[in-house]
Amino acid sequence: MKIKNDFKKCLLKFFAVFLLLGSFFNNVYSTNEVIEDEKQVTILGVPFAVCYEEKIFGDKFFGGTFTFFDEETKQFASLAHSASDSAGNYMDLANKKVLEAEVKGVKRTSDGKLNLGYLVFKISYKFPNPLNPFKKNYSVMGEVLKNNDCGVYGRLNKKSNEKFKSFSKMSIANREEVEIGDAQLLTTLEGKTPKKIKVKILGFDKNNEHGIHFESEDEILQGQSGSPIVQNKKIVGAICSNTIDKRPKEGFATFADVMYEEMLK
Repeated sequence: MKIKNDFKKCLLKFFAVFLLLGSFFNNVYSTNEVIEDEKQVTILGVPFAVCYEEKIFGDKFFGGTFTFFDEETKQFASLAHSASDSAGNYMDLANKKVLEAEVKGVKRTSDGKLNLGYLVFKISYKFPNPLNPFKKNYSVMGEVLKNNDCGVYGRLNKKSNEKFKSFSKMSIANREEVEIGDAQLLTTLEGKTPKKIKVKILGFDKNNEHGIHFESEDEILQGQSGSPIVQNKKIVGAICSNTIDKRPKEGFATFADVMYEEMLK
């Protein structure tokens, strides 16, 4: 009968559409691939200082290098290792001021000696402080939120946020993307302007947060900690150590994806 034939045709069409939709949803939802948005941050490589102890005379500071800055959250990552006291304990830096600084000089290691080269920092300030004529009025960039094994993290103020808007944006590399071979270091050796230095990644341990072993064409200096390393147009890590005896051009770096995750916690 005609009605039966029409019913069969409709049933077959419905079944065909069902199979087609089932195949589509299976392809979309059953795949093992995870697609993530690129983590875009502002790459820095510029110096800063933290005032960790304020006194009537002679405040105490340490200097380091900004790694990157997240414009959306206003948070920054820096140093790539902990800020510790002489006993090796983490310093309590919560709410401590982050200050504008510049590099005024470089003290390099003599041939054949231990790696003791360092940057000389100068802290920017306006004198005098109206509340205390004996105290310098520092140029504050923000505050520290936390200090841990993978760096010093904090939030920048509106003025610093506007200043860094002109800096380049770059993606954070997953540690699986790091390769043995050529890379670039972005660091400041004079003033406040970072420069590129050629480095070579010699090896890495993906199970170690500070597992990138690299060699630079220039000496690695104290104060450069936090300077970002770029490979294949992505930030792969940041200097965390230059303590290899008698090899002042070799050092270690913290993976950038670790620092990014720590910054957002």
